[in-house]
Amino acid sequence: MNKFLISSVFLVALTGSAAAADMGFDVNGKPWYFTLQGSYGPVLGDNDFFAPNSNAAGPLFGSIDYGNAFVLGTSAGVFLNDNWRVGAEINYFNLDTDAMNFSAASAIGALGVTLGGDADGFTAMLDVGYEHDFSDRFGGFVEAGAGLINLNVNAATGAGFNGFVNSSDTVFAGKLGAGLTYDLTENVEFFGKYNFIFGEDASLQFTAPGAALNPVPFTVDTTQHTVLFGFRVKM
Repeated sequence: MNKFLISSVFLVALTGSAAAADMGFDVNGKPWYFTLQGSYGPVLGDNDFFAPNSNAAGPLFGSIDYGNAFVLGTSAGVFLNDNWRVGAEINYFNLDTDAMNFSAASAIGALGVTLGGDADGFTAMLDVGYEHDFSDRFGGFVEAGAGLINLNVNAATGAGFNGFVNSSDTVFAGKLGAGLTYDLTENVEFFGKYNFIFGEDASLQFTAPGAALNPVPFTVDTTQHTVLFGFRVKM
């Protein structure tokens, strides 16, 4: 992932929040907010992997397919005025791994290998958001941020490609998101949002215990498409 892109998102977030702070507004005496959010369902998309060196004649690459995902998280921050807010968000995720699909252009050709296990970790972001009310109860927002993705994969391949992945990495990441809110009371809102999270590739390794082979390093992209629902309390 391009570090310049991540740095740019973070710089825009800080610049926007600083400009809003200079305006000196408040939000009806309730500037602070706290959220609890989560979701469960099919994973949107897959992640590409790349192994430049192995016992094959050349690089191995393809994609990792997932089943369902579970996400649970929270965020907190402050409204700088009626529209701008800054805060921090952390989400734990767990994804079921289904298969490693090797590309036909890789050294071993097209091959689908069962990958039973899971991938979990967390995303931690500092972010800035802009909110707009559509009516007395409905509103919407966009947000951007930067931070970290931690990824830990604990999974084993099926027969014919015996081995396992049990390693982790933490990389820099950014996010772009949008959502809708609905006021349940003066202080409590229900919301739904979509986050596109993009980070540097995570460095992991594949181990084949029955082969005279050193662990094979490979990278996997950390893109995530996350849909979350939750509640926000203003204090």
